[in-house]
Amino acid sequence: MGEAVAAPITQIGVDDIEHLVLGAQLVSSGGATIGTVPSAWLRRTLAGAGPVRLVPVSDLSPETLCVPVGNVGSPTVLEEKLPAGEEFVHAVRGIEDRLGTPAGAVAALDVASINALTPVIAAAQLGLPLVDADGMGRMFPLIELTVWAAAGLPASPITLVNTHGDVITIDCADNQRIESLARPAIIALGGWCAAALYPMNAATLARHGIHGSFSQALRLGRTLAEAQERGSPRGADLARELGARLLFTGAVVEVSRPTAAGFARGVVVIADRTDPDRMLRLEVQNECLLALVDGRVAAAVPDVICPIEQGSCLPVGVEQLYYGQVLDVLCFAADPAWHTPEGLALAGPAAFGYPLPNEAPPGDQR
Repeated sequence: MGEAVAAPITQIGVDDIEHLVLGAQLVSSGGATIGTVPSAWLRRTLAGAGPVRLVPVSDLSPETLCVPVGNVGSPTVLEEKLPAGEEFVHAVRGIEDRLGTPAGAVAALDVASINALTPVIAAAQLGLPLVDADGMGRMFPLIELTVWAAAGLPASPITLVNTHGDVITIDCADNQRIESLARPAIIALGGWCAAALYPMNAATLARHGIHGSFSQALRLGRTLAEAQERGSPRGADLARELGARLLFTGAVVEVSRPTAAGFARGVVVIADRTDPDRMLRLEVQNECLLALVDGRVAAAVPDVICPIEQGSCLPVGVEQLYYGQVLDVLCFAADPAWHTPEGLALAGPAAFGYPLPNEAPPGDQR
């Protein structure tokens, strides 16, 4: 007999939030930790509006306008500068006004960290279906680092909305300039804002999106939750259950993560607990981008490198790492779109300043 096929996930409700948070944190590659505010915002929204319908893009008419959304700016600021509640509604309405077309569905900029939650909030408030797709399949620090941009699709128009209802719409002919235009606007808007960007029809999203992103995050989160209930499994067992590769198990012996130009850039060193001379070095730029075991590349961006704390079995953000912490470090293969020449040029090791060939490291199991 073959393996049972998982039933499709057709909605996201209040009872799914815990699993969505766990899965989204896992695929963030050590990126920003999901705080209490986004989770509470989503819980309150779903409690009032009911579950959001999750649909594959193939369920939509090809001409349906799909509007990806996400939080841009600092997640830390969001914990202190609380949302008014309908920022994402206004952001999507801004795209509709700019294009003269009503949105038929909401999608996600990335289904990682808090940006797995914000599209669910937007879809619930707008009464629209949520497309089971995103543009990153992981977390990246810049809005132009998407498979859509790699395919030559424009990020603009972009609508940014803050807690006061101020709206800025940006039109830019070149995705490579979009960050330099958006970042000062985000700061002027208060440090974080709701963004609606990369508007496209369903036919385009079907060709160029990363599909099944929400379903994957929910299933990964459910697997982690089950592992937590059983107690802390061995790293190899957990990796197998999650469909990942185990890169290393050990204790943190060095953490350096100074902030430069708004990004945490640094190094984390992990030592094997049975052979202290065996080391894993993580190169960090907001997320974990490169893993070297005894000086040899074990995994590299765009693949997803995930530190998981032993004992709690929780994904750990870069800002949460500390001396003595015992970790299993896992790796998930990135979506194949990232391993094309265009994808690697945009978000491969060289794009982040690492002098490595843009190819999969030895032992990759794609």
